[in-house]
Amino acid sequence: MRQLLRRASRTLSTSTKPRLAALRETLARDAAPKPPPPTTPEDARSFFVETRGCQMNVSDSEVVRTLLYEDGLREADSAATADIVLLN
Repeated sequence: MRQLLRRASRTLSTSTKPRLAALRETLARDAAPKPPPPTTPEDARSFFVETRGCQMNVSDSEVVRTLLYEDGLREADSAATADIVLLN
């Protein structure tokens, strides 16, 4: 019985090592500092979000809008003048 438990614990400990290493790499990559946003608003890439559908789509569009602002993008007045157009 003890041998079976030892073998099982070795199998578990060795099988999780690659997953833990991959998780650590992902966390390190996500925690890396982002490049600073452009110094002037004119240099920033622009986006336009058009929302159709239910109120959940409106909520999702607000989340995307916030993430894009945080990455240094600015909101364009229309889809024709935007660098990125999102239809949600």
